[in-house]
Amino acid sequence: MSPPPGPPLLLPYIGLPSQTSSHHWPPHISLSRPLPSPTYLSKLYEFTASDEMPRTVAFHPSQQIFACGFDTGVVRTISLAASKLLEEHKQHHDSITGLIFSPDGNFMYSCCARGTLALYNCAVQKSHIVRVLANVVVQDADHGPDALSISADGHLLAFVGPSEYIVTLMDARSLDEVVEKVPLPYFATSLSLSPAACVLAVGFNEHLLRLIDRTAKTEQDYAGQDDAVGLCRFTPSGRRLFTASYNEILVWEVQSR
Repeated sequence: MSPPPGPPLLLPYIGLPSQTSSHHWPPHISLSRPLPSPTYLSKLYEFTASDEMPRTVAFHPSQQIFACGFDTGVVRTISLAASKLLEEHKQHHDSITGLIFSPDGNFMYSCCARGTLALYNCAVQKSHIVRVLANVVVQDADHGPDALSISADGHLLAFVGPSEYIVTLMDARSLDEVVEKVPLPYFATSLSLSPAACVLAVGFNEHLLRLIDRTAKTEQDYAGQDDAVGLCRFTPSGRRLFTASYNEILVWEVQSR
């Protein structure tokens, strides 16, 4: 009898590890592709804010607009085409730890270090607040800028909270329904929801990455980072997963079993 299907398998694809991290890799796994040559960038725009520190940035998926969350709790949307401030939202009263647009650009979400989660309607010319929930996101300024994740269809919003040991999935269109709560064994520091929302990746303070298959109800832990996993992010295809810690970036290939 064949064994039951397990969670998707992660294999290292490309890595930017520190010089001392190679001994952490399992002996049967190696980095499979050389690093590309560096790309040189040129500055196109510069926006400044006096006495404020930007904490996270999100780009609109279809318009030349980006949003920026600051340590003061202010969220501003800015037009690149017009080089001007569009909106300023002051629903939060602490540092912004998460900021994200929905895939269709009709909604925006933000959260802060006090655990407040906000939903904005961006489908109209002047964006406005739709709902604010208190004490739902983990209250920790260290969670960001990867504190929020949304499915490719825009139906599910995932975040760490209300504690560091729970991931909550909510109805993203209204924030009025908790779809699922996933208990965790360790202090979660980042998360990413796969495009189809069937797989949840969670990074931990214990230098571990956990892959949770919501369909098969299975989970698997992976080691490889030298520090807390501060960021994990699926690519739009869902076939690769980026993880980052203090001094390294890893790119994993996701294989279905």
